[in-house]
Amino acid sequence: MTVINNIVYFTKKIADGLNLRSRKFVGIDQHYNRYYKFHVDGKEKRAVEYFSLSKYGEPRQVPSLWNRWLSWRVDQPPTIEEVLLEEQRQKSIKLKAKELEEQDAKLRLQEQSNSNTDSKDLKLKH
Repeated sequence: MTVINNIVYFTKKIADGLNLRSRKFVGIDQHYNRYYKFHVDGKEKRAVEYFSLSKYGEPRQVPSLWNRWLSWRVDQPPTIEEVLLEEQRQKSIKLKAKELEEQDAKLRLQEQSNSNTDSKDLKLKH
């Protein structure tokens, strides 16, 4: 029986070391990263398990709401509603930035054409 007890003991130690027994699934993001919380020496820890399709891996992306939770800036993980609102907010910001860039490009063209006509007028007067 001691061999079996030793196997069970070491299996439990390995599982504890990998946080397999104590970690609790908290959520998943749009990149399919999985988020967990677990306790080590009585302290709560938070972790992300990155998702990768290829063996070489892709850049690890953590959405801002999940990053806030991982870094202890908020107590609760983001809800689906919060994630959807954040996605909509980011799309809105990108759209507004694109509109502002287009307006800026138009203004630059106008200023450039105005400065060209002003310099032509100066040459004609001299």
